[in-house]
Amino acid sequence: EATLAEYAAGRAATTVPVQQMLRQSAEEVKARAHALAAMLAGHGWRVGMLSGSSAVGGGSARGVELPTVLLSIGRDGQSAATTEQWLRSLDPPIVARVEHDRVVLDLRTVLPDQDALLRTLLSVEP
Repeated sequence: EATLAEYAAGRAATTVPVQQMLRQSAEEVKARAHALAAMLAGHGWRVGMLSGSSAVGGGSARGVELPTVLLSIGRDGQSAATTEQWLRSLDPPIVARVEHDRVVLDLRTVLPDQDALLRTLLSVEP
């Protein structure tokens, strides 16, 4: 009901999290990824950036994808599966995906006001 009220009032683009995520440009995601990458490199992470796509959804938007920039992260001597498991064990958990044996984060799925918390969580040693 509250979400529908936001749409009816014309505020959904700025108040509904999914709409905020969908409206971000790939350049905005890239800028946020660069900032996070710089911080992570200083905390012992191997970091890379690559072009990718964000799946919009499975229901009414099946097959729709948006261009994004993915942040690849890892630690020397640690498998992608181990890193992903550690990320999910955090409180709150960080949900990443494994592609081509590397952990990738899509910052399109993280609201900008959550970036500071993400940096804090990733600055802890696994």
